[in-house]
Amino acid sequence: MRNKAHYFLVLLLNLTGLYLSACSSDEEPYPRFPVVTVYEEVYLDNPILQADLDNPSKRFVYLNAGINGIILHKTIDERYIALERLSPVDVDADCTVNVDVSGFFIDDPCSDATWDLEGNPSGGGNAWPLYQYQTSRTGQGGNYLIITN
Repeated sequence: MRNKAHYFLVLLLNLTGLYLSACSSDEEPYPRFPVVTVYEEVYLDNPILQADLDNPSKRFVYLNAGINGIILHKTIDERYIALERLSPVDVDADCTVNVDVSGFFIDDPCSDATWDLEGNPSGGGNAWPLYQYQTSRTGQGGNYLIITN
């Protein structure tokens, strides 16, 4: 009998916790972005693209895809990160984020929010990361990058 009472108490506490966490905030977990299907193939052996992505002082390019465009960043360890340029701070304001002239962070000209080059919030009171698209390399030698959502 004791085991049944114990399990019932644990179940009741878990359900109460779920109810309270669901009702504790009116904020959504992430801003609602417009629905856009993204499927972008990037030829990584393109000499112009390669020059920007392999330049140690830059390592990013802007792509005309997504909602307000995509920042494609090549990390030092050769990973590719594709970030949406629509700022999550105020989606309705339709602000486009940019890589700062220093090349070390991304900023939102409308709110002064900043992110690191992997899309993580780094200042300006911003709580949300930049939307990150999925990336995968394909083709002979991995010379194509597929960006999708």
